[in-house]
This record gives sequence, C-alpha cells and structure tokens, in this order.
Amino acid sequence: MHKRKHTAAEKFTIIQEIESGHIGVKAATQKFGVTKTTLAKPLEALACNMPL
Repeated sequence: MHKRKHTAAEKFTIIQEIESGHIGVKAATQKFGVTKTTLAKPLEALACNMPL
C-alpha cells in the first residue's frame, strides 16, 4: 500500500469537518483515506486549545 503525506491544509480541512460535527473521526478516516494516528496530534491540540 502506498503511503501519502497529507498537507497541513488537508488535515485542517478534515479537522474542521470533525469539529463542526458534520463527520465523526471514524467516518473521516474512511472518507479521506487517513489513519486515526494521522489525525491524533491535530485533534489533541484542538482538544487542549493549543495552536496547530
């Protein structure tokens, strides 16, 4: 399987969808082809109100 690096902008878009409630984390991983690990750091920062 080929690994793809997602840009910060792509991750930000995914996180925005999750945060807005339009999509859950599991659905986002399937829709965008990312792993939960890829989203873990941005989601943790968001939960702690830290800058991404």
